[in-house]
Amino acid sequence: MHTPGNLDTVKEAAKADLEKAAQAEKAEIAADKSLTEAERKEKENAVDTKKAEEEAKITAAENADKVAEAKTAGEAAVKAVHTPGNLDTVKEAAKADLEKAAQAEKAEIAADKSLTEAERKEKENAVDTKKAEEEAKITAAENADKVAEAKTAGEVAVKAVHTPGNLDTVKRSS
Repeated sequence: MHTPGNLDTVKEAAKADLEKAAQAEKAEIAADKSLTEAERKEKENAVDTKKAEEEAKITAAENADKVAEAKTAGEAAVKAVHTPGNLDTVKEAAKADLEKAAQAEKAEIAADKSLTEAERKEKENAVDTKKAEEEAKITAAENADKVAEAKTAGEVAVKAVHTPGNLDTVKRSS
């Protein structure tokens, strides 16, 4: 004798499994240090949106086979929301930006006619020293937000090494 099953019970179980997949995906997102806080929130919201879309497909399924198909497809869709990033890649990009700032500062120093050759060399060396200090802060940063903060602070610090002089002022004071 056959005892009929309850399709709603099957659907609820499928939705519970989908919820577990969503929570696992959110945990992976939370653990990804290559994301900024804003990126993390965006991805978590994307998981919620995708889960809701996939739950609707489970609800609409007309038999247990369709529920199983919708559950499997839903879990795969939720797990595909986030691909873990690489914090080292984020750090390398920040260091490249810091290098550009250092090169720009050195070009400004080289173009400053109010400096003697000795002063120019001294300021260029100061740029290299400051850049190295700031790169160390980027290397030490534990997540993408801290990398971004260190990069911005580093660019400001490097750009502050030299304030262009005025050759006419130098001529008048001599």
